[in-house]
Amino acid sequence: MKKENNLMFVRIHAIVLLCTVMSFLFGPVGCTTLREYRVDSEEPFPGVRQLMAAYGGVDLVFVHGMGGYSEGDPDQITDHLAAELSLIENVANVSQLSSSARRRVFEDASGNMKLRSYTLRWSDLTFFPKAVLRSTDVSDERLALHDQVKQSLMNSNLADAVIYLGSFKSEIQARVRSDLTSVLNDAGGQERPIVLVSFSLGSKILLDVVDQMRDGGGEDKRLADTFADRSSVFFMLANQIPLLELGELEPRGVAKEAASSPVQDAASIYKTVIKFMDRKSATGIKSQQSLVNLPPFKIVAISDPNDFLSYPIPDAIANRYPDTFVNITLSVSQRGYMIPFVGTVTNPTTAHTGFGRHKRVRSLILDGTITR
Repeated sequence: MKKENNLMFVRIHAIVLLCTVMSFLFGPVGCTTLREYRVDSEEPFPGVRQLMAAYGGVDLVFVHGMGGYSEGDPDQITDHLAAELSLIENVANVSQLSSSARRRVFEDASGNMKLRSYTLRWSDLTFFPKAVLRSTDVSDERLALHDQVKQSLMNSNLADAVIYLGSFKSEIQARVRSDLTSVLNDAGGQERPIVLVSFSLGSKILLDVVDQMRDGGGEDKRLADTFADRSSVFFMLANQIPLLELGELEPRGVAKEAASSPVQDAASIYKTVIKFMDRKSATGIKSQQSLVNLPPFKIVAISDPNDFLSYPIPDAIANRYPDTFVNITLSVSQRGYMIPFVGTVTNPTTAHTGFGRHKRVRSLILDGTITR
């Protein structure tokens, strides 16, 4: 906690210092509130509230992305949902399924309505290589604000993406695969919809693992099919998949590349999503745990327009699966600083990591876009 307080002091000090210097050089620096909110789809999607009412329970699965879970992810999201749904935590059912997977259970007064929240973690696997990187990056000459952005956005966050695309990928996938198997086995035959909430890199990892399980055959394939069948809404917060899949592209000939359209070729950097959707829609044979009349599957990509590291789902992908994808543009980093001769700027780190603390995000997970 002391370290976090010191970091917060550095952030505030850096912002105040920047504003003071800019005010001295160029005149007053103003602050504004960024309120961007746009839903690029007329197709409604359900939230946890609607699914709870229809099925008596929901399994909520969280997978973090770069830098681990930020403050507010996922406990504050879960606690908010439970409070809004008048659910009480059954502390006797809190369980560590493994050293990196935790379960929390919330129930109504009758015990008939249940919300199970599963938190998967893999950030400890990349702690040491990032510590090595940070140990080499000490500069007394770097400006305080620049140092804060580099340490947070680059050395703590983007470094995870680089590590995942290298030789650590198999180790991270093995961890998440084992924990996801534990989550699916923990269901105990209960037919509850699954709501997925993944952050940045976590979306790519989760879909990679499900694809790997399906290719493995046997019990792994059965669990992966069950997971796909029960999945109702997939909230991709700060979607990073196209950026990450650039690292998996195969080199192509110049003639072929020149003849192709960048827009049409968007599928080449969304292969993970396409595989998941094709297998989900083409299976035809539902698992024994599949739910009756489960609403059509939705992928909801929520992005801050000022996040350097996230991307909306392009039309080239959305059009392949009509009424499946919903892009939501939302100002997660709400404080803007108006600097003369520069324009308005905001904190790019908050734009990428502040989703769990944002009321609108929690509201969308709770109620979707379906009017109560």
